[in-house]
Amino acid sequence: MKNPYGNFTEEDGHEQTALGLPGMNHYDKNVAMLANEVRLTLRLDACVEHKCTSTDMVIAAALSIDEKISVNTLNQAFINKKYKLDNPTSTTGVDWGKFIDEQMGLDNYDANIRLIHRFTQEVQDLYFGQRGYVPSDVDWNYLMNTLK
Repeated sequence: MKNPYGNFTEEDGHEQTALGLPGMNHYDKNVAMLANEVRLTLRLDACVEHKCTSTDMVIAAALSIDEKISVNTLNQAFINKKYKLDNPTSTTGVDWGKFIDEQMGLDNYDANIRLIHRFTQEVQDLYFGQRGYVPSDVDWNYLMNTLK
């Protein structure tokens, strides 16, 4: 898939982010960091494209760590009617619990919810510690208590 950040390649049955440069070693810490940044940026771009909430962006960012959640998979959360909430809120219009369960299966559900909670705690540290920019309309209660 062509995109402004690089090309996706298939390696050992898993989608890897390649940066379009020959001979890049994904096990090199600098390349790995750049590849993770690309993966995160692509998923946040999908969020922005679908006008998702700040809370949705935190979830998308947390899920970007899981290589099973491709941009196309994440797009399903926003466009597939079965993941839409009947009564969208200012927090989210997506049934994230259902999305995570169906996209990752029961075995990975708890691990991904823990991932979201851990990521949320780190983002809260940034927000409350004034060490970085975090949107003020993130619904911390939803992230820590609704997704279980």
